[in-house]
Amino acid sequence: MVRVEDRTSQPDPAAPPSSAARLIQIVQTDRSSAARSTSEATERVASIQVSGDDEAAEQSRNYLQTLDIISCAARTMANIEDESQRIRANAFALAQRVRSERLETDQQISALQEQLKASNLLAEQLRQQLAETEERANVAEEWLRHFQNAITSAFSARHAAETAA
Repeated sequence: MVRVEDRTSQPDPAAPPSSAARLIQIVQTDRSSAARSTSEATERVASIQVSGDDEAAEQSRNYLQTLDIISCAARTMANIEDESQRIRANAFALAQRVRSERLETDQQISALQEQLKASNLLAEQLRQQLAETEERANVAEEWLRHFQNAITSAFSARHAAETAA
C-alpha cells in the first residue's frame, strides 16, 4: 500500500522531510560513506606490497580508489532510484485520488444541476398556480361586491317600503 501525504496544510515539523530534502540526505549519507570507504581502501592499498615499481603501486592504489568511488556512486544512484520510485508511487496515488475526487465532484455537480432544474420547474408551476388563485380570488371578490350591492339595494328598498308604509 502506498502512503499518500496531504500537503495542503502548514508543514509539520515532525513530518518526514520533503523529497528534495530526502534526496540531499541520501547523497550526503552516501558521500560520508564514500569518504569512509575511500579511506579504508587507501589503507588497504597502502598495505599492498607490490614488489618493484612505485609507479605500479600508485596505479594500483588509484585503481582501487576509483573502484571504491564508482561503487559508492552506484550505491548513491540506487538509493536515488529507490527514492524516485517512492516519489513516483506517491505521485501516482495522488493522481488517482484526484481523478476519483473529480469524478465524484462531477457527479455531485450533475445531481445539483438536476435538482436546480426540478426546483425551477416547480417554482414556475407554483407561479402559475398563484396567478390562477389570484384570478379566482378577484372573481370571487367581484361576486361578493355584486351580492353586497344586491343585498344593500334590497335592504334599502325594503327599509324604504317599511318606512313609507
